[in-house]
Amino acid sequence: MKLWTIQRKTVLDTIMNTGIWVPDFEKSKYRDEIPGFKENYDFILDCFNKVNRCNSKGLVFCFMKRRNDEVFTINSISDFESFLNNNYKDLSKMIDYINTEESVLLELDVDTSLFYPMLIELNDWNLMAVGYELFPYPEGYISDLKRQLSQGKLSLTRVMPTNVVQAHIPYIKSEDIVNAYDFQLTTAE
Repeated sequence: MKLWTIQRKTVLDTIMNTGIWVPDFEKSKYRDEIPGFKENYDFILDCFNKVNRCNSKGLVFCFMKRRNDEVFTINSISDFESFLNNNYKDLSKMIDYINTEESVLLELDVDTSLFYPMLIELNDWNLMAVGYELFPYPEGYISDLKRQLSQGKLSLTRVMPTNVVQAHIPYIKSEDIVNAYDFQLTTAE
């Protein structure tokens, strides 16, 4: 499965030097800086570990795109740049945080037959961070969403959909890397 992730250049260095990078949420600054994200990180990790019968300490957050009720891979660097620009409004806080000289964009080809990558639509992720339903989400939406995720089911909101889907993988191996690109997004805004 083709996936895209933005990481610090030190992550790529680790992969090139050791052959693998295994994330650890306890070392994530981003997780602790955004209200509600620590609980989301812990929840998605717990779901991933239960569904995949493993004991990962962290997950790599990757991008895919959505159109209607289908999820697609992003095929090329130009498609990825267009994807980020077209979805900048939905991704602006995350992009502003990671859009530094220290960032690298990794194009991955990952064997997901080894695990289910816990796909979740971006607004569902953000709603879980808030912790309660906001209009126009119906009452009980978050508990239904969490139940679906804990069963390894795809979460694609129909209430306020974005075109952004997060996929989660437990590591990046050197053989997963198709290409690495310097990353600094210049937005179309």
